[in-house]
Amino acid sequence: MMVGHAALAFAIAASVALLRGWSRERVLAIGLVAGGFAVAPDADMVYALTGLTGEVSGATEAAKDFWGASTLVHRSITHSLVLAIPAGLAFALWTVRAEWRSTAHAVTLALSIGLVAIAVLYSGLLGAIVTVAFVATGLLVATLARYLTTLSPTQVLAAAWLGLLTHPWGDLFTGEPPTFFYPVDATLVASRVEFHADPTMHLLAVFGIELAAVWLAIAVLETVTDEPLIGAVERKAWLGLGYAAATTIIPPPTVDFSYQFVFSILGVGTLLSVPRLRGWVVTLARSRRLDRERITAAVLTGVAAVSLAWLGYAIAYLVT
Repeated sequence: MMVGHAALAFAIAASVALLRGWSRERVLAIGLVAGGFAVAPDADMVYALTGLTGEVSGATEAAKDFWGASTLVHRSITHSLVLAIPAGLAFALWTVRAEWRSTAHAVTLALSIGLVAIAVLYSGLLGAIVTVAFVATGLLVATLARYLTTLSPTQVLAAAWLGLLTHPWGDLFTGEPPTFFYPVDATLVASRVEFHADPTMHLLAVFGIELAAVWLAIAVLETVTDEPLIGAVERKAWLGLGYAAATTIIPPPTVDFSYQFVFSILGVGTLLSVPRLRGWVVTLARSRRLDRERITAAVLTGVAAVSLAWLGYAIAYLVT
């Protein structure tokens, strides 16, 4: 869901900026910054890597250990709507460039320490570890915004709050619902939102939402750049429909057991974009310049192939 979080935040931020009449560069800047902040809450997944440190008997066992470890702190501290407010403020203050920079950075440090302190108080050392990862990720995005864009601290604040506050809602469809009001002991949504009683159909619906967010971002990007991006999709993307055969090869995927489906379907998109990427690498090696046209074609062809693979699999699953 990380890609979907970033794509949705980008689309919203860029659309609002476009409606306000901003220049193309600033529209893209705030969209990308919002997308970066939308990914930051998932920095808490860093702890899940500890689930892979022990001995495992295979990929299935490794996946279970990974997700089992992630549930200890995932979607709690970093997904809190309450803590998103001071976190966003801390990240925005980090971008202050004027004479108040020292004071702003001191407040950023104080807010960051406060977030870690809250995590220690309510979730112990483990909570502190993931909060440090979250703060570090947010400050990295803020640093990039500061040095690579002309966005003001107020605009970065808006992008940060947009990214952080929209992120938890997308997680209502996978796993356990986020702890929206952490550290307050209050439940907003008690269980995962299910689209279908069949767990495989539910996963396909969630994957479809993710793809819809990505295509929305592409559509907004096409509007902002005024370039026919969709036209860059190559015909070979239709080969993605052949992924329908996967229904006879891999077990029916579910949200709790999806890695075979996710990795293989993304592999389809990657393979169908490799020739373009290979040509880009050769061009880069020879001219030492980025070939934006090749990169655009490769990415969009890959996304289209994955989308068609998802459609083919869904149809085949329904038929069989």
